[in-house]
Amino acid sequence: MRIRTARHFVSLPFALVAATAVLFAFVPASAGTFKVGGGMFFNNNEPGGGVSIDLGDEGMMFSPFVDYFGNSGSRVFGGGLNLVAKRSGGEQSQLYLGLGGGIASVNAEESSAGITGSASKTQAMADFVLGVEFDLHENVGGFVQVKWLGTFGGGRVDITGSIEGRAVTIPDAINLELRNFAATAGITLGFWR
Repeated sequence: MRIRTARHFVSLPFALVAATAVLFAFVPASAGTFKVGGGMFFNNNEPGGGVSIDLGDEGMMFSPFVDYFGNSGSRVFGGGLNLVAKRSGGEQSQLYLGLGGGIASVNAEESSAGITGSASKTQAMADFVLGVEFDLHENVGGFVQVKWLGTFGGGRVDITGSIEGRAVTIPDAINLELRNFAATAGITLGFWR
């Protein structure tokens, strides 16, 4: 069984890129950090990663982000905007804490009693991130972070199929609301505007 959502005129990746460009143009900041990394979302042990841009150097800043985690059975692709606080953690490191949200597209596949079903939905997403950045060489560094991701409005759906010629429905077999932690690590690139 596949659940279809209404067609959107603007795709999620395009909307995220446009929002980042607008923020970059209008948010006053003298410096910023581009982050790209990979890791694991522990909902179904799905590998993946993300990209974010911290617009600012220290203190409070905006940070647009895009995350993707998935395997052959389920995937989550989302993005949004965090409000991030950065503080010095020493001469060559910074601690950061962020909270925000956005939208996510969730695709899930489950098997039960010999029947396999899939469903998908675009829904609201919230996240909370805690991490550390460290300098490696001039404008290049690394980061390690833990992020909690939660989607809201997905609910559970049934799997419908046939076993030995009989129609069978397994209620609430697929969960489209995801709430779990992701751990990622990667590189940072500093830039100046």
